[in-house]
Amino acid sequence: MPLPNHVQIRGSRPHWLLDVVIGGARYRIADEALAVATASGAVLDYAPGVDPSLSVTLTGGPLSVAITLDGATPDGTPWAMIVARGGGGTMTGATAELRRWWESQTFEESRWIVGGSLTDPVVGAADEEFEFSIERIGDENPATIPPAEARVDETTTPIQVAAASPQIAEPDPASRGRYFPWIFGTPGRDAGATWGTTSMSASGSTAHIVSHFKWETYFHSQWVIAGHPVQATSVRITDRTVGYGRFTVPSKILAVSTITDLRGREVAAVTITTAPYPLQLIPGNEYDVTWEESTGGGIYNADRTGPMRAAGEVVEYMMRSTGDRVDSGRMAATRAFLDRFALDFAIEEPKRPRAWIDDNLGQFLTLAWNESEDGVFLDVIRYDPTLLPVLSLVEAEDLEDDPGGGVPVVRQGPPKSSNESSVSNDVTVQYAPIRGGDFRKRLRVAAAGIAGVEGVASPAVAGEYPTWRATVSQSRHTPRAKTLQIPAVCDDASAQLAGAEYLLAHAVTRRSFTVVGEPADLDVLDVGARVVYASARLYMTAAPGNVRTLKLALEQDDVTIELLDDPGSP
Repeated sequence: MPLPNHVQIRGSRPHWLLDVVIGGARYRIADEALAVATASGAVLDYAPGVDPSLSVTLTGGPLSVAITLDGATPDGTPWAMIVARGGGGTMTGATAELRRWWESQTFEESRWIVGGSLTDPVVGAADEEFEFSIERIGDENPATIPPAEARVDETTTPIQVAAASPQIAEPDPASRGRYFPWIFGTPGRDAGATWGTTSMSASGSTAHIVSHFKWETYFHSQWVIAGHPVQATSVRITDRTVGYGRFTVPSKILAVSTITDLRGREVAAVTITTAPYPLQLIPGNEYDVTWEESTGGGIYNADRTGPMRAAGEVVEYMMRSTGDRVDSGRMAATRAFLDRFALDFAIEEPKRPRAWIDDNLGQFLTLAWNESEDGVFLDVIRYDPTLLPVLSLVEAEDLEDDPGGGVPVVRQGPPKSSNESSVSNDVTVQYAPIRGGDFRKRLRVAAAGIAGVEGVASPAVAGEYPTWRATVSQSRHTPRAKTLQIPAVCDDASAQLAGAEYLLAHAVTRRSFTVVGEPADLDVLDVGARVVYASARLYMTAAPGNVRTLKLALEQDDVTIELLDDPGSP
């Protein structure tokens, strides 16, 4: 869908378009009776019923829009009757879509606001109101990585009669109920450790025993190491239970194969048919997979040239693999930015992708979730002052003598500091964990020549990265330490970049304020968009800022802008 053209829609009237689908039937309702032309020339008739005073606030987080309609459709059919025919009060399968449309547009050019499941219905009689909420596509998606069924149980790994012997091959009882790991990059990369007298690379995930037995001289053991095919052709398996605290670490590099479990899913496994010294299967013990010593890594990247490590590709894979529709066009810029970060991690318990992304990438980046008709897309709110703006906003009174100088807006109060308590100017990044904990590496992003403060690595520790912004910040706010624990990052370059991005966002206070303007002028904005702002009374000429919230309505739009107030460079 093309972005709206504010020149095309200026002078045209905006309207709300609501499509409700219940029991397979579509009902079109607007703030007044409308005939909306499509690009093909067809006409969609919308009946009145949506409150013209409806407004929607976008924050970059989960979105739910409450809708209230009269108890009957414009033709007099009670909504209670429609709901009863469409599945009753649970409204199973019911959906709704809300758009903002200008009379000069076709239907396809309208702005998609929200679409998804129709939830929390309150259905009364014909003389009572019909209330419900629209949950944004994907916000309510319960799908996880690993999927709930990707686990060691009676269906995926049943007890079998073993080949070549009368013995029973069965999973280790300790593995029952455990989930197959999902492997990205090379977990444990660059996180080496010394156990006893043995120097080894760090383990990155857990192997689960899904089949084992021993009969006379015949030995059989099979571990599932990932719930999907992997790039690695061999990995090291280590007995963690026996290995810690001992001088001899039971460990062996074994070949990887792809097998099909009883649910029809391809998984990665290693199999032993002899007893390889010193590694032996001991039921109940925990076994680790060391991916750094493997030939390859986890899930293939799209080009099948290596394991999937680029953060942008990982994010889009996660969203698509759980059924989210993704707007690839709008994701392109974000993906290019995120792909600068290399990730190496395993997910061993079910996680909803958006929760994982927010919990991990959201530690050092400011994220905003947005939506178009083509699907959801992720924006990163950037604090680089050199980025080009989407719009130039100017206080309306300053445009009286220069009508073409920018988009006129009216400021609602003075800019106020919004993040004084979160200012950080001495950042330590802990990364490269062993199996999600026990971080093996750290580096520091701080001001040049400033001694370490309590809880922060000393400047003498390898990995200190001084920055000009930290120097300016410490002169203004005194040293303020922050420790980031980033278990999905293992390599030094990505850790340094994460610390630098966090410092860029948090080294100075940010001032925020709200402006209001014509919807036709501001309709091109999304949360996270870059704008510049000018105000003669505030002595600002082209102050860069980011859109943090956006309130959409028919009469006016409200935009909250966070100024960058960047100290510049030395």
